[in-house]
Amino acid sequence: MTSSVKSLASGVAARLVKCSRSVTATLAVAAGLIAPLAFTTGSSAQTIASTRVIGAGLVRPIYVTHAPNDPTRIFIIEKQGRIRIADINPTTGAYTLRTTPFLDIDPIVTGGTTANSEQGLLGLAFHPNYPTDPRFFVNYTAVAGAGDTNVASYTVSADPNVANASSSDVIMTFDQPQTNHNGGWLGFGPDGFLYIATGDGGNANDAGPGHTEPGGNSQDRTSNRLGKMLRVDVSGDDFPADNVRDYRIPASNPFVGSGNDAEIWAFGLRNPWRPSFDRQTGDLWIADVGQDALEEINFQPASGPGVAGRNYGWRCYEGNNQFNFDSVCQAAPVGSFTFPVLTYGRTLGCSITGGYVYRGCAIPALRGTYFYADFCANTIRTFRLNSSGAVIDQLNRTTELAPGGGLSITAITSFGEDALGELYICDQTGGEIFKIIPAAGPIVDCNGNGISDATDICRGTAIDCNADGIPDSCVSPLPAISSQPTSVSPCAGDTVNFSITVGGFGTISTQWQFRTSPAGSYASLGNGVIPGVGTVSGATTTTLSIASLDPAANGIQVRAVSTNSCGASNSDPATITFGACTTRCNAADIANDDGTPLPPIGTQGTNNGVTEGDYNLFFATFFDAGAACDIANDDGSPLPPFGTLQTNNGVTEGDYNLFFAIYFDGCAF
Repeated sequence: MTSSVKSLASGVAARLVKCSRSVTATLAVAAGLIAPLAFTTGSSAQTIASTRVIGAGLVRPIYVTHAPNDPTRIFIIEKQGRIRIADINPTTGAYTLRTTPFLDIDPIVTGGTTANSEQGLLGLAFHPNYPTDPRFFVNYTAVAGAGDTNVASYTVSADPNVANASSSDVIMTFDQPQTNHNGGWLGFGPDGFLYIATGDGGNANDAGPGHTEPGGNSQDRTSNRLGKMLRVDVSGDDFPADNVRDYRIPASNPFVGSGNDAEIWAFGLRNPWRPSFDRQTGDLWIADVGQDALEEINFQPASGPGVAGRNYGWRCYEGNNQFNFDSVCQAAPVGSFTFPVLTYGRTLGCSITGGYVYRGCAIPALRGTYFYADFCANTIRTFRLNSSGAVIDQLNRTTELAPGGGLSITAITSFGEDALGELYICDQTGGEIFKIIPAAGPIVDCNGNGISDATDICRGTAIDCNADGIPDSCVSPLPAISSQPTSVSPCAGDTVNFSITVGGFGTISTQWQFRTSPAGSYASLGNGVIPGVGTVSGATTTTLSIASLDPAANGIQVRAVSTNSCGASNSDPATITFGACTTRCNAADIANDDGTPLPPIGTQGTNNGVTEGDYNLFFATFFDAGAACDIANDDGSPLPPFGTLQTNNGVTEGDYNLFFAIYFDGCAF
């Protein structure tokens, strides 16, 4: 992590004395604006704490990560050359470190045997389609080549907790002039390509044996992969004749066909230690260890102009300060350098450890907050970038995250992220892993599963359709029908009304439905004359009206279905049951239907002493007044003979038997 000049071999205390040469801490946005850093010791709207999840069994842990979509395990790098697995109990949240390593390549890894060693097994990244694609990738300094960097792929075995150690495929290797500044991080970007961070080759000042002059390795883009961010495509092989160059070059890499190394994505880095991608936005964060004055954090947005091919400045600049502005730097185009978004000096530490933007669920107020630490000072700090790229909300979290109980977090080599976006801290010296958690206090847990409602909703284990922060299983967001339609007992030809009262989240629509039997299926009602029902209006409102009930409507059920964006609620059904009908007609010149044949249409006759048969008057009375059944309106045309059906103006009329059965049976004239 640190240069030989910055070695901690003489102890952290001695290092902190050396670091007492004060340099004012500064920050700068990409445009180069510089302002004093001002850290606040305190808390945000939601305070945090830490808890030790693994306290024994690890040797020099320097990285924590996860396999894609696997919330039940974390993978931990032991620097000497092993990858360990800790199982996470989904019910209790307890962590259990497995005894058998996932991968042990200690025999082929050089270094990593002391806390100050910058060699060893340094990086781990799972293929985005793992385990369908069973490969994972590691970055280590190899015994072969006396410390050269190897990037290799391995595959998992039939046992998901054990890798196939014989499956090694070295996809890239390059020389390391000195033992320090190896970088070592690698990770898959949102574009599916593998990014590999490399240091400048070691020593101090990017100078000495194995370092290009002028400019240094970091500014040299010709056959020099040191001090860079590399980007390759592991889906194929553009170099089949080269067994240690097993990858493709993405066509969008910035230096393809330019005489520079086509693998280079960005350059001008000194010792990038623990870059990370923001899992939500795809932005890339690169913490870069400084030389003698400034530590820095660089930021690359996921997209936009000038994203590819950035020059982060080393060794022309250390942070925002000119460092060795030789002829190579002087020849660089004006404006070609990308300055860090944040720097700090020796009053705050001497070796930055990059972290992550928090995107977990347990601490919602901290989403979008970047965590980082300092290896020398054992401090943990956070900040955010606002929409214009300026640093805001800077906080020193060291005291807040102190575990207490006689425990401490020191020698912070890395942060880590699990599949759920929760963050971890690696304490190399103590061999411990800590997890960042909400500060102790009551949680809102309406479903009683021991997990806060906010976390349930964020993880998708509970649905919150109306975004009120309460799981739908506790409080339904569906429309609430507070008053129900009531059953009615009308007679054929009557008008009936049904209504509901409904409220709830969002815009609510209502649709009335009907069915002809209690066991039948519902069909939606529309407005208009509906066969077997009557004349319907208000079918999509909270009040339904059915006029001139058809005799076939006897026994049907109606209900309202109210819908919002979360779903639908059904009202209780209401039934139409024809009751004892009262007199509905008032035509004294038409006789009772006593069962005897009625006289011809238009002809009056005496039947049992009563004149009957003036159908023209009868129909004028009942149809012109709006009483409708299955006999056509009186449109002025002659009605067909008694008992004969005929179509008149598109409507069947003339079924007097049915008409009189409806209107005369039970009715007296």
